Amino acid sequence: MSDIRAKFPVLRKVVYLDNASFGPMPVATMKIFKQAVENGGMYGSLDFQKRFDAVEKVRVQVARFIGDGNSEQVAFVPNTSTGLSIVARGIEWKRGDNVVGILGEFPANVYPWLELEYRGIEFRQVPMRETGEVFLEDIEKRVDGNTQVVAVSWVQYHTGFRLDLRRLGELCREKGVILVVDAIQGLGVLPINVKEELIDVLVSGSHKWLLSPEGAGVMYVSERVISRIRPTIIGWKSVKNPFDFSSYELNFAKGALRYESGVLNSYNILALGKSLELIEEIGIYNIEKTVISLATEVKKRFLERKFRVLGSKGDLHRSGIVAAVPPAGESEALAKVLRSKNIAVSSRAGALRVSVNFYNSEEDIDKFFYELDRLMMNT
Repeated sequence: MSDIRAKFPVLRKVVYLDNASFGPMPVATMKIFKQAVENGGMYGSLDFQKRFDAVEKVRVQVARFIGDGNSEQVAFVPNTSTGLSIVARGIEWKRGDNVVGILGEFPANVYPWLELEYRGIEFRQVPMRETGEVFLEDIEKRVDGNTQVVAVSWVQYHTGFRLDLRRLGELCREKGVILVVDAIQGLGVLPINVKEELIDVLVSGSHKWLLSPEGAGVMYVSERVISRIRPTIIGWKSVKNPFDFSSYELNFAKGALRYESGVLNSYNILALGKSLELIEEIGIYNIEKTVISLATEVKKRFLERKFRVLGSKGDLHRSGIVAAVPPAGESEALAKVLRSKNIAVSSRAGALRVSVNFYNSEEDIDKFFYELDRLMMNT
């Protein structure tokens, strides 16, 4: 564990339990980012092809990591919001269609669908249960013959509830509905296989559990639905032969490559590749096991202190996020004081949110609850 912790400079001064906000970059990731920027500055266009080829290797990494070996189905996007907007704007809607989502989602997975209402598209939001859980039967009740898309977060950002994507994928496939998954709160810490779980579109930013800089998000679009999502932001890279600068033939590139309109943020993408190397080296199942164990310990200690823990009791629906409503005092005030003591946690929707990763330890948890107990005594 000490070897792993040494890879993350943030841990030298901070008890870092806020991975659901930003995942700190490991040393190797920072080094490759710095090196890529320096090479670009020193060599200019002479370094472009090298970076371009390196980006394509990261694309292959991403495809392998999410369970679809075809890298042509992976596009790089600046962030989750951009990817979801590409899908929302690219579908050929007709008045009376609807989208089914979840009430209480992070706004990135709300506004792209809500904006469609001016075109006569209904956005149906399924309420969470009081526990913060989302039941599949509640989603199924809102799906009908006019539903084109079910758009959900894999893990809810403020409760930590993890959806059973396999069962949801089976439901959407049975109904002929496009399943769109915002994976940002799970990708990098929980195993996923887009083919086995019948996911049509997966979108994720890079700056949380993928331990990378902002601006290197990923978007997967399955071959099954690629023809139903037309590119709406068109540029020189959208076509089959992007380096033929004079033909002007608007033939879209194969797969998800058509959604990349121009020059990519190659520096950040190379950093993403280095962080993926570390995640794959440790092993995603090993990471999940460690994270669920730590999250279970956090939950237990919250319950001992009479906090109301949101989310699910079952392992299938757990994640690296534990959200708990304090019996006294405001969660936001508690989080603010804890952060002033270099204990990084968040407050979301009235709950204190603790989010652990594989480099955390029980000692981190001890320190967090020691300071929390002192604060609670004074409230």
